Amino acid sequence: PTCDITVTTTIQDAINSATSGQVVCVPAGTYTTNTNVNKDITLVALNSPTSVNPVVIKGLTVSANGATIKGLRIDGLSVLGAKAAIQVSASDVTIDSNVISGMTGNGLGTIKGIHLYSTTGISNIVLTNNLLESISDTGKGSVGIMVQGNVNGVEITYNTIKDISSNNNTYG
Repeated sequence: PTCDITVTTTIQDAINSATSGQVVCVPAGTYTTNTNVNKDITLVALNSPTSVNPVVIKGLTVSANGATIKGLRIDGLSVLGAKAAIQVSASDVTIDSNVISGMTGNGLGTIKGIHLYSTTGISNIVLTNNLLESISDTGKGSVGIMVQGNVNGVEITYNTIKDISSNNNTYG
């Protein structure tokens, strides 16, 4: 991709310095700080999430209309309560070619690979070419992709969801 900004410290620092419409590129490595895509940007990994040197993050929130997330890997995320690896609360968002693998929960809430949620209304969201695997919770439940609340116009295509387990409810 053509990069306007390349991450040098944290992904959030790069997002904070970006302006609307820019492409923020993330080099290979593990990034452990919380990330909120709160601007209309494209956040893209420079390496494939299935490569030997992927971009590994510990979860992501998308709160800006128009954002695109591509090629990230969320691996081995352990959560307390009801959490999502990727939480989307904005419209016109694309989540493309990401991997969520090895997510575990402590049983105190349903865990989700990708969660689209709004009480006020979001729309026009594309989830495509993502791999969600090995999501397991000991109690409330596990979900690959959850669309909840006032959400319209969601396109879910070419995603692979496998090995989702729980002692309670399990959904793809």
